[in-house]
Amino acid sequence: MQSLKRNILIRSLFILGVSLIVACGPTISSENEELEEKEVYVSTPKKHRNLTAKTDSSVYAIIEIPSGSNKMLNFSTTSGKIEPPEANDEKMLNFLPFPGNFGFVPKTKRMEKPIDIIVLSRRFDSGELINTFPIGAIKLKAGPDERFIIVAVPVNKKDRTIQALNFQDFFTTYDSAKFILEQWFANYQGYGSYKIESWVDERTAYQEVDHFEITDK
Repeated sequence: MQSLKRNILIRSLFILGVSLIVACGPTISSENEELEEKEVYVSTPKKHRNLTAKTDSSVYAIIEIPSGSNKMLNFSTTSGKIEPPEANDEKMLNFLPFPGNFGFVPKTKRMEKPIDIIVLSRRFDSGELINTFPIGAIKLKAGPDERFIIVAVPVNKKDRTIQALNFQDFFTTYDSAKFILEQWFANYQGYGSYKIESWVDERTAYQEVDHFEITDK
């Protein structure tokens, strides 16, 4: 019975994941694609000294992993660039590709790392800075490990693939997309590796950024 449930879940993730990836953008990264290591905006303070985590109504996102890619990339505080992990077995995600553009909110620090964010939109390149509207956030937990991931859409209407601008619209109109994100994040590091704790609305997501924003003194 457990095996049957697992097979049904995998099938559902595959079908729904492909649908979301197609919606997010036409370009899907292959394993042999060479992604240029780009300098991240927060690592060049002279050029981007006025960069903040947010505006009065939006939140900035720096993309690490483009939508449709399974190549793992992370911001390195040492080099100031987005780079692949050092361990070879961690360089490729052994699961469905990312269902959105995954990255972090600059100038934030929550539990010793920037706040995670996934942007539901067309595909953006690694290293791009995107101005977004949060439409909610998902809370995950695996033992002592807690994750808070903001779900957002671009401020620029031309970059959007869904039209929700708040959690109510997302929950009501795009419930299938919400389900995809839940199942993907719950299982992308192994079957049932994360537990879905809860969702919060766009206001709570924005408040989280406001609370954990690093201010220059």
